[in-house]
Amino acid sequence: MIDLELQIRPWQRAMNSLVRDQIPFATAQALTSVAYDARDRVRRELPRRFTIRNRGLLKGVQVGRASKRDWPHVRAVVGLRDALWIPHEGGGIVRPSRSTYHAI
Repeated sequence: MIDLELQIRPWQRAMNSLVRDQIPFATAQALTSVAYDARDRVRRELPRRFTIRNRGLLKGVQVGRASKRDWPHVRAVVGLRDALWIPHEGGGIVRPSRSTYHAI
């Protein structure tokens, strides 16, 4: 005769801990890593599209890290600190703000 006893409670606790703690953490880490890779790619590509005279402009491409505390809406953001890039990257017509002249 074989006597088999299963203790499911410790296994359930371990699985609950995994879902509650580790999956959000791993997701946030992965998203942050991808965001940093995207930032580096954007920084490499910008000099191919624009004449960069001030290397500090490239530092304006920054990453907002993902946090496991935002679970289940975890996100990482790659953004531009300086708004001057937006009209150039998106295209369009640039008009002077106050006078009839616009510096090029």
